[in-house]
Amino acid sequence: SMAVQNRRAMRSLLCSALLCSLCASGSAVRAPRLCAALTRSRLAMLAEEVSLGGLFRRSEDPVEGVEGDDPTSPVILQHSIDRLILPGQTSQLHLYDSSNLAALRSAMTQGSTFIHVALDPATTAKRKFGISAVGTEVRVLTVAPSSKLNFRGESSSSIVIEAIGLRQRRVLEVTTFEPHVRARIGPVLGGGGYEKGGLAELRLDPLEALAAECHNLRVALQLESALLSVEAMRASMLTAFGAEGEEVRTWTCVRLCNCVQGLSPERRLSALQICEPAELLQYVHDELTQERQRLLACKALKSI
Repeated sequence: SMAVQNRRAMRSLLCSALLCSLCASGSAVRAPRLCAALTRSRLAMLAEEVSLGGLFRRSEDPVEGVEGDDPTSPVILQHSIDRLILPGQTSQLHLYDSSNLAALRSAMTQGSTFIHVALDPATTAKRKFGISAVGTEVRVLTVAPSSKLNFRGESSSSIVIEAIGLRQRRVLEVTTFEPHVRARIGPVLGGGGYEKGGLAELRLDPLEALAAECHNLRVALQLESALLSVEAMRASMLTAFGAEGEEVRTWTCVRLCNCVQGLSPERRLSALQICEPAELLQYVHDELTQERQRLLACKALKSI
């Protein structure tokens, strides 16, 4: 019996050594029991990763994969552009994959901001990786634990955040993909800048009245619509920005982006990519004019 016990102990040691070797080499493990054990271990690691306690580290604590003086910013990629946060917009995001969770954890140690960028639809259609040239700098307002169901009905830990879009940011270069995407970020305009008088001449009030008319038409037609009042948006931006809330160019683009919230995701993404305020105003005006005509036609057909 002593020999049997020795053989069992040796077999156990050999199995442990084989498992360690496979894990270290990254080889596929095909044995069902080993796969189940590794899956449970991976889920346990994921649960640890998304715990709220791990998000709110002190800024001096090191974050794996990020240097303390790293000039880059964490990036959260948005696969469905209808969920992309625009400047001035407050929205919820449900984060569950490891890359975005790691980006959120990094953001919480760096001023609670990250860059929200959409995957480029044209590149994605060709099954290639590409992101939009301009995204939104976003500030995290609240964080709450949640859960995500996969297609098998299995639940895993996730995070739901409420965030507000602050301003447009140009993505200059993607520098890192692991443990999360990071990029060098620059201003949307190079060097120039705008005087208050020049921006004031853009006359946003008539455009916002047109956006409100389109919004009311969509509501009357029982279509989904969203439009913030200027007062509510200003209050949100002042809370997020502090004294920067009155920065003229940022506030102008925020008001213009608010006007396109009721348009299709593709047109909202196109608006976000326009960095020159006068060009953005012209784009929004043309799109809203066409939208108004479509909505009036729908209303006339409905009344027949």
